[in-house]
Amino acid sequence: MRLFFAVDLDKPARAVAEQAGGSLASRAARAGAAVRWAKPAGLHLTLAFLGEVHGGRVERISALGAVPFEQPPFELSLSEAGVFPPRGAPRVIWIGPGRGGAEVVNLSRRLWGRLAGAGCGPAPTRFDPHVTLGRVRRARAGEGRRLRALLAETVLPAIAWTVDHVSLYESRPGPGGSTYRRLATAALRGGTA
Repeated sequence: MRLFFAVDLDKPARAVAEQAGGSLASRAARAGAAVRWAKPAGLHLTLAFLGEVHGGRVERISALGAVPFEQPPFELSLSEAGVFPPRGAPRVIWIGPGRGGAEVVNLSRRLWGRLAGAGCGPAPTRFDPHVTLGRVRRARAGEGRRLRALLAETVLPAIAWTVDHVSLYESRPGPGGSTYRRLATAALRGGTA
């Protein structure tokens, strides 16, 4: 099973992110990039991607995925748009956090600390929290610069919600993009951030 942990967007934030995706789609088209856009129902912010996991580790990770975090719920806003990688041919169009970004990074660190006990890891040396809106299928020379410039000028609508849980998902790749099945949910409660 391909597993990952993520922060879910609530329904209103998902609707606004879908609207922002439409605006970014028109900008990407103006830049000449061919993009496969994510389905709104699958929008999430990945905290830890584990890849293929087999056997008893799936059960251990699922059990860990249901243990609450001693970190208070927090407000997260998505206020930036960009592409990965930062130079060269773009592969991913994303929106990323403004307010709440430090809390997301802290939550990812706590999660990886928990996962180390289940034989997962090491944690990535770099974590850039983001919500993937689209994957660039084709971008000719010069289109990457144009796309980056257009996205840098983008003013996103207010996308904000309260993060109060973390979800563990199974990812199933398919011809129309991946589908996700939730395996566990862990609440954020009390504690110190």
